[in-house]
Amino acid sequence: METYQRDMLANHSVFRDTTSNFKGLTLGWHRGKEHFFEIGYAGGVRTSKTVLAGLGSSLEMNFKDNVYGYKASLFVNAGLSMGIDMLLYKDLNYHSDYYKQWAWGFRPNIGLGLSVFSITYGYNAMITNPKMPNINRHMFSLRYIIPIVKGR
Repeated sequence: METYQRDMLANHSVFRDTTSNFKGLTLGWHRGKEHFFEIGYAGGVRTSKTVLAGLGSSLEMNFKDNVYGYKASLFVNAGLSMGIDMLLYKDLNYHSDYYKQWAWGFRPNIGLGLSVFSITYGYNAMITNPKMPNINRHMFSLRYIIPIVKGR
């Protein structure tokens, strides 16, 4: 998919010789009622020094309440930052009730972002187990992607 995206962008004179593949380590902090920390991987296409579009996969961790979330992301940082995350939260405090342990959902994000840095507001819309404790419904996020591989 990265090759297809790059070929599509390269055919437009505005993007010619300015696109590059991008891979990096994602670090984040999410604050709502609860604190979550994030670590993961992101890859995508960088069309200039300030524009990055890509996909990511990461783990969100709330160490205090023993809740973890697995996340797949699609995002664009171009001054305005937008994205959508698919989430699967697991509460390790419930051992006997399987349905209270897990919660599926999605999170639309909007905020400010340039290239590898973003500040966003997001809302966790839970599809299953909407009353799961110790996860944020409304949250602000700081995210930074540490470049690992930059290439053509």
